[in-house]
Amino acid sequence: MGDPTPASGSAWALAANPVAYNPKSLDYRFLRNPYYDLYDASGLALNDSQTVFSRTRIWPEVTAALNPRQSLGATYYLGMLGTHHWGIALPYAFPMADGSLNPFPRAALIDAVGTFLAAEEGVAR
Repeated sequence: MGDPTPASGSAWALAANPVAYNPKSLDYRFLRNPYYDLYDASGLALNDSQTVFSRTRIWPEVTAALNPRQSLGATYYLGMLGTHHWGIALPYAFPMADGSLNPFPRAALIDAVGTFLAAEEGVAR
C-alpha cells in the first residue's frame, strides 16, 4: 500500500495514482485500516496491509539455516510493484457500483516475468 500520510502532510503521488491503487475503490478503503494497523505495530511503511516488505522476499540464507539439507532453488529479486497484492492478483476483490475494475496491468507483469525467465533459461544453457 505505501504512504503513512501524516495528518499535516500530503500523500505520496503513487498512493493516489488510480492505476496503482484506485483510492476510490472499496478494495483500497478495505485495505487502508489494516495497513495503518500493521504500520503502527511494525513501524514499516512498506506493507500491503497484511505483510511487510521484508517478509515477502525469499532469503536463501534463511532457507539454509532452517533446513541445511534442502537444496536452494534459484531466486531473483525483480523489484517492488506499486500496488497492493489484491491489485496484482485480482481485477477486483469487491464489485464496484460503477463497474470499474482494478486497472493494474497484470498481463504486462506476466509478460515481463515470462520474458525475464526465458532470458535466464537461455543464459543457463
